[in-house]
Amino acid sequence: MKIKWCILLFSICLLPVKWGRASEAKTVYFRSDASAEPFPVTVILPTDYNAQRSTAYPLLVTTAGDSRFEVLKAQVHWLSHVSFGPMPKVVILRLPNFDNASADKKQSGISATTFHQQVLPFVRQSFNIAPFTLLEGFSTRANLALDMLSQFPQAYQASIISSPALELESAKWNNRLLAELKQQQTHKLYLAYGSFNGQRAEFDSLFNGLTAQPNKVLSDLEAENYISTPLIHFETSVRQLFLPLSVQNFELYSAQGVQGILAYHQSLQAEFGYVISANANLEGLANYYLENDSVEKGLAVFQYIIESAPDEQLYSVRYGQALLRVGRFEKAQQVLENAMVQAKKAQDDEAINYIQHLLRQASQHGRG
Repeated sequence: MKIKWCILLFSICLLPVKWGRASEAKTVYFRSDASAEPFPVTVILPTDYNAQRSTAYPLLVTTAGDSRFEVLKAQVHWLSHVSFGPMPKVVILRLPNFDNASADKKQSGISATTFHQQVLPFVRQSFNIAPFTLLEGFSTRANLALDMLSQFPQAYQASIISSPALELESAKWNNRLLAELKQQQTHKLYLAYGSFNGQRAEFDSLFNGLTAQPNKVLSDLEAENYISTPLIHFETSVRQLFLPLSVQNFELYSAQGVQGILAYHQSLQAEFGYVISANANLEGLANYYLENDSVEKGLAVFQYIIESAPDEQLYSVRYGQALLRVGRFEKAQQVLENAMVQAKKAQDDEAINYIQHLLRQASQHGRG
C-alpha cells in the first residue's frame, strides 16, 4: 500500500543542559492509506544533532511505554553525551501500538508491516540516520520487540531484550521464536532473564537453544530487582555491543600512527555498516604519544584532528590542554582563542567559562 506522506507538524522540545544542548524531541505527523487520522511518530535527536555530520547516527528503536521511555531517554543521553562514553549518540524512535486495519474499515494507527516497510524508511530519509538499527524492549513490551525481530529480522542488526514475559505467550509462539532466532546468525542479541520465577521453564528452553548460537549474549539477572533489570541490562549490553568503537590498546597502533587508526575504522565500517568517525580514537593515540614522551607525534595527531574537524569545539579544547601540558603556551593561547569563538557562537556558557580558565593559565605561564 502506497503511503501518502503529509508532514503536518514538527514540535520541538528543548531542555537546557551545560556544555551543549539537550536532546530534541520531534514528533512527525503523517497520513497514510493505513491510518484514518494523522499518525504521530516521536523521534528523539541526540545532543548537538547535526544533519550534515559525516558520521550518521545509529537508530535505537524502542517499545518502551510512557513511564520507562523518559528513563530510557535519560540513560541514553548520559551514556552517550561524551565521546568516551560506552555508546555513541543515537536517534531514538518509539514503536507505536499497532492496529490490524482491515481493507473495509480504517482504524486509527498503522500495522507493523506498514511501519517497517514504509514509516521506517521515511524516518531514515528525514534524518541523518545510519543503516545500523538497535531494537530494545522490556517486560511485556519486550514481547512486542521479539515479535518485530522475528517478523522483520532484516530491519535490525542488534537487539537488547530485558525480561520478556514469555509465560504470556503460547508454546507455539515460544517454539517459533526459538526457531527464528536460531536462523539469525549475524544478529547480535542481548537477552536477559529477570526476577520473576513463573517463566523459568520458557527461559531455560530459550537459553538452552541459543547457548551455542553465534552473537547471542544471554544473562541471568534473577538476583536483581525486576525494575532495575532494564537499566542494568541496557548499560551492560551497549557497552559490549559498542566496545569495538574504542581502541583498547594504542600501543598496537603507535608505529602506524594516524593511518593505523584510520585502517581500523575501515574494519569498523565493514562490521557496523556505516562510516564511524575516528576522531575519538585519534585523540586517544595523541594522548598515548604524549604520555610516552613522543610529544611531537602527539601534537601532530591533534593537529590532524583539528584540520579534519575544524568545527568540533571539543577537540580544539583538548588540543589546547595538550599544548599547555607540554609548555607550548603561545600556541595553546591561539588554539583556545579559536575554541572560544566556537563556544560563543554556540552560546555554550559552561564551555566559555572553562576555556577562559585555560586561557588564563596560558597567559600566566606565557608571561612567566
